[in-house]
Amino acid sequence: MTISGKEISGYLNSEILEMILINSKISSAFNYDDLAITLSGKSYRHHIPGSSVLLETIDGRMNQQEAVNKIPNVAKFDHETP
Repeated sequence: MTISGKEISGYLNSEILEMILINSKISSAFNYDDLAITLSGKSYRHHIPGSSVLLETIDGRMNQQEAVNKIPNVAKFDHETP
């Protein structure tokens, strides 16, 4: 779907919602989950499974920022509250 020049895609299956938002006018994109993003003919992939990725052009260079949406099981711990 395209709204005001911004492409919005979503994929729903039995797992989790996957979403990509692309603004091709300013070469920027946001992605939730593990889908690769194709922007300006180049593919960008996640470095961390299950993360969100923000792509944006700053000073003529494509910058990729990644944030984790879920705490990995290895980082979780049980503790007792006094």
